[in-house]
Amino acid sequence: MRKILIYLLLFYVNLYSQESLKLTYTLLNDTEVPNMLEAYLILDNKNSKYYFKQDYTTLKPVKNDSEKFKQFTKVSKKDIDRYFIYDLNSIEELKLLGNVYVKVIDSVSSQNWIITNETKKIDNYLVTKATCFFRGHNWEAWFCKELPFPYGPWKFRGLPGLILEVNDVNKRYNYNLVKIEQKQDDSIEKEILTLLKENPRVLSTKDFIEKNEEGMINAFNLMFEGRENYKVEPFTRNGIELKYEWEE
Repeated sequence: MRKILIYLLLFYVNLYSQESLKLTYTLLNDTEVPNMLEAYLILDNKNSKYYFKQDYTTLKPVKNDSEKFKQFTKVSKKDIDRYFIYDLNSIEELKLLGNVYVKVIDSVSSQNWIITNETKKIDNYLVTKATCFFRGHNWEAWFCKELPFPYGPWKFRGLPGLILEVNDVNKRYNYNLVKIEQKQDDSIEKEILTLLKENPRVLSTKDFIEKNEEGMINAFNLMFEGRENYKVEPFTRNGIELKYEWEE
């Protein structure tokens, strides 16, 4: 009986390892301007290619009458998508610095997860809860051992199964599974290859953060230059990443 169970398990794992999977998530940002968008995780297991995209063309307010959202989206939602390319020891992210895409190399390999005994069902999949502290937030993730791939949305990975749901404990940032499809989807890879053909500037995460924050401070100072009682304040982060390893 044990041999039969082992055989079935190996067959199941092999079945999924030969498949290309597309996971669709919603990302709910319950922040000062509550909004939601779609994101996609592509697992091309045959070619060992793994991608993630946050699709800002799907950005919408949580409340349709949100005036803050209208101000928040004055800039076009096109051409601001964020792409992630997963490797064993790093993540390459394609995102905007100013109005130009750059390639940012993040050396984070995985989070330091604590796996619990708590379980629940997501879309008929049995998932297990894991927790970690990562860059300023406490996170809880739900991963599926039946889908034995160490990936998840955004920069989350390193668990013995696909992450189907993850959020910080304050529920400001919430990735929730919409559906899993066994399908080949080359569209995101084509978008990434198009951006890479432009030979984007390569930066470390540290370099990107420093240059991006310097640009925001300069823009803010220029906006308020010459006003009475204006004083430059130290930059305070208020996002999904609050503190980095080199700052600890």
